[in-house]
Amino acid sequence: MKKFKKVGVWIILSIFLQAGVLFYLDRFYFVTESNVDIKKVEEPAKPAVAKKEIDISIPETAKNINISSDGKYVAYYEDGTLHVVNTITGDKKKVEFDEGKKFSYYMWLPDVNNMLIAEKKSTSKQSSIVFSNYDAEKDKKKDIANDNKGNATFINLPDKQSDVDDIEMSRLTGVIYIKISNKNVKNSRSSFYEMNRMAQISSLKVNSNSVGSINTFSHQARLAYEDLTYHKVYATGVNKPIVIKGVTNTCLIGTDDEDKLYIGAVENNKVKKIYYGLVKDSMDTWRSIELKNAADKKDIFVSTSGDIYVNDNLKGSITNIMSNKEVTYKGKLIEMYENGAISLIDGKLYKVSFDSKE
Repeated sequence: MKKFKKVGVWIILSIFLQAGVLFYLDRFYFVTESNVDIKKVEEPAKPAVAKKEIDISIPETAKNINISSDGKYVAYYEDGTLHVVNTITGDKKKVEFDEGKKFSYYMWLPDVNNMLIAEKKSTSKQSSIVFSNYDAEKDKKKDIANDNKGNATFINLPDKQSDVDDIEMSRLTGVIYIKISNKNVKNSRSSFYEMNRMAQISSLKVNSNSVGSINTFSHQARLAYEDLTYHKVYATGVNKPIVIKGVTNTCLIGTDDEDKLYIGAVENNKVKKIYYGLVKDSMDTWRSIELKNAADKKDIFVSTSGDIYVNDNLKGSITNIMSNKEVTYKGKLIEMYENGAISLIDGKLYKVSFDSKE
């Protein structure tokens, strides 16, 4: 009888876990034809052009320019509209927002051509953030209106000037972290929230009144963040900052797919050396690599595989300092991503692959 009870418990647990996974995929990855919240963009698609470099124009007034994880799509915000462009075919789409809502922030989800969009909804009494999912392949948008228990999914803002400042997602745990800030107030305290696979939102406590960059860990539901006041790096679940012997000022560089954390040693506002390792391990086990030339933090990118890329604006080149391989690009660098980088010159978008033989 006990064996049957144990089997029954495992069956119920299995069903619960499967239901949770399906709910998560439906909310964040699947945008089905039958969902009533879908909004299709009525813009005629251009014919695909094969084996030819496509000219992608990006307006000078464009903001929030970001490329999807595989480089197939680039998105930008302009004049109240979120634009999505297929970098292979040149097809352009517009992501519209319902009346009473306006764009706040977006992020491309890892490994798929979907994005999570934060929208600001305001009334005379309260402003709040609601969320939606946009599938670039299907050109469809779906509201993430409720969690798995039917509760409304939203974040009430502390004031009407506050907005979403950053969103990061833990690739394998599916936990999403949202940073809310009021950029109109200098040194204002940011608030943080986490959204789990069930679309349930809860507040998150951090040990800093002035937080800069944030990053997630692939296998852990925890957040890495930097304190701008004391120039220290923290990880949630650890009350004290991560201390590197002999280094006074540090900054957050990134994380990789093995959950290694990358921290920069800062001198004269530039990163001179990068330390990396697991948060749970002793600092004696961490490794380090010195940069040939000190670089701005914004010019350093860590890939999921642990490669470190450093941009040189004057040379128009990006170097993998782990392999010393260098690639060049045209114009102004906009963003580095997993497979390469994008840049702009005279309003035209250019892509360069980190595997380029040039």
